[in-house]
Parts: sequence; C-alpha cells; structure tokens
Amino acid sequence: MTFRQFEIDDAMKEHYRSARWTIAWLCLLLPFLSILFGFIGVLQHYNPAEWYYSISDTYYANSKAIMIGILSITAFYFATYKGYDIRDRIINILSAVCAAGVALFPNRGVDGLIQMPHSVGNIFHCTFALVLYFTFFLNCVWLFRLGKSDTREKKIRNNIYLGCGIGIAIAASVLIAGNVFNLKQYIPNFVWIAEVVAQIAYALAWFTKSGRLIKDKD
Repeated sequence: MTFRQFEIDDAMKEHYRSARWTIAWLCLLLPFLSILFGFIGVLQHYNPAEWYYSISDTYYANSKAIMIGILSITAFYFATYKGYDIRDRIINILSAVCAAGVALFPNRGVDGLIQMPHSVGNIFHCTFALVLYFTFFLNCVWLFRLGKSDTREKKIRNNIYLGCGIGIAIAASVLIAGNVFNLKQYIPNFVWIAEVVAQIAYALAWFTKSGRLIKDKD
C-alpha cells in the first residue's frame, strides 16, 4: 500500500529541520528542568516528600509550571508537525493528544484542571503516558526509518533510530514491571530514571531526524 507524500519545498524542509531540532530539545530538557526548578521548592519547604520520584510528580512541586509548560509546547509542535504523509500526521496528532492528556490529568488525580478521584486520574494519566511512549517507539522503529535513500549515512541514521526505539521500549517495560512488582520500595525514583532514558532516546532520534547530524554526503 502506498501513501501520497505531502509536497515539501526547500523552505518547508528548513522549517521541518528547525521543528525537529526544537522537539528534540523539548524532549531532552523536560525531565531535567522539572527536577532542577523543583529544588527551589525544597529550599522553601514547599514540595511534598515524593516530588522527585517521576516527571509527573513534579506537577505537585513548585516546578509545576515548567512541567506543564514544556509538555504543552511539545504537544503544540507534535500537533503542527505535518510530516511526509498521512502516517506521520496520525502518529504525531496522537502524540500531541497524549502529551496534553498527561498534563491535563495529573497522576494523583487532584489539583488538576479536571478534578477526579486519585484512582481515576491515575488511570487516565498512565494510559496517556504509555500511549505517548508507544508513539515515540513507532516513530523510531518505523516512520523515521522509512525512505528510499540507501546511502551509508541513511543506514547509520536508521540504526540510531532503531537503538532509540529499543531504549524507549526497555524504559517503558521497566515502568510497567516496576509498578507491577513495586520496584519503588527499592529504588524510589526508578520511574524518573526510566523516563529520563526514554526522553534522551527520543531526543536523540529527533536530533538525528533534524538533518543537522549525520547528513548525506553530496
């Protein structure tokens, strides 16, 4: 089955390169800025005890605005990223919806824009988060690796995408298994660590996709 590709001129290609570069930085900075700005709340004795256990837990710290802000901007970029054909559009729209859902439905279900019991809010939050990581995985192991180019550089990029996808899959598996087997009692912030691995992997994929790294030789 073939898909009609969107027409992309040189100006649009440069716009895409800039958008990909920006998405990469947003994905990379999210876990670190959420924690960094959270330490201000520690000094002010504002944050709850478990505020650093995950990116989502920083919602309840004074770095809440950072977490919501980066997620919202990232959702905007996903939503407006057209890609090469309808498959890119579908996956990135789904990423945008899920990123917005993670921000709208806090993992504890309280103090969010939509008030609901803890258990209900956590289900919504975790569902959006897991689907978001699944879209990351699909982009890395599938969509990013498409294309007719058969250059050495393209093969290197495809291997990077595949490695990033595997890293995201491992991180997501740790998140699921860790919650099933209560890994938090041994490593309290294991969720944040797994999220960092996934975010770095996806950021690396977008940095590579930007066309500013490992370019095809003329």
